[in-house]
Amino acid sequence: MINNNFAKKIVKLLFIIQIAFYLVYSILIFSGKILVINSVLWGNFFTTSISLIAVISIIVFLYSEAGKQGMDPKGNKILAVALIFMFLGDILWFLNELFLENLVPIGGWPDISWNIAYLLLIWAFLHFSESIFSESVNWKIGILTTGILIAIINAFISLREYFTLGIYGFSFIIQEIYPIYDFILIGILLTIIGPLIVNKDKAFRGFYIILFGLAARIIYDNLFVDLVLNGAYYTGHIIDLIYVIFYIGICLSSICYLKEWKKR
Repeated sequence: MINNNFAKKIVKLLFIIQIAFYLVYSILIFSGKILVINSVLWGNFFTTSISLIAVISIIVFLYSEAGKQGMDPKGNKILAVALIFMFLGDILWFLNELFLENLVPIGGWPDISWNIAYLLLIWAFLHFSESIFSESVNWKIGILTTGILIAIINAFISLREYFTLGIYGFSFIIQEIYPIYDFILIGILLTIIGPLIVNKDKAFRGFYIILFGLAARIIYDNLFVDLVLNGAYYTGHIIDLIYVIFYIGICLSSICYLKEWKKR
């Protein structure tokens, strides 16, 4: 078990490195230099680096006093495995583009890894919702059902557009699964955050950050599909800065909970 203060220092350092990578990546994208120096290499490098830091931060948190003795250790483990699969998807995307010269490899192994990751994320946050806030089951079901319905409507509108354009390929349709996952996860997170707002509880504030990160993912997933359909997406595109916000949120939420644990 890692001492909580030491774990907090490690995760803070990781967060600083993560932000530094994000700022450098942002400068390269906004200046247009990412296209000059090789967007496939450096775009993937920054994305996978930020992703890897999120994985390391959640593992450090997992083995800290707060992770072992605090908020739902089993849920934390599932969350860590989910992030590992997300990182694996990023790495597989990187390898496909760099070595196989398969640019924008949608519908392949990266998508399989990310689908597993999302299913594990849903499992993890359902576990958090049940173990931390077990009361008020009816309104939780209501919020979760609303999230699922919004997700289905969003997917239906997009799929109808594909069919209108004569696009029926698995590679495109699978992209619409991600917004469904996002909306379901936000529905679950609202069942966690709801009691915090009602009870004015300042604990577990890290969930607010994760909610923001998931909201960013919804924006990214929808923009990504539109760009791919129009042949306008490439690694190192400005929307990749939105993609990695979720990873930064994971690191920052770990810091928040380590701080909250110290106060107790």
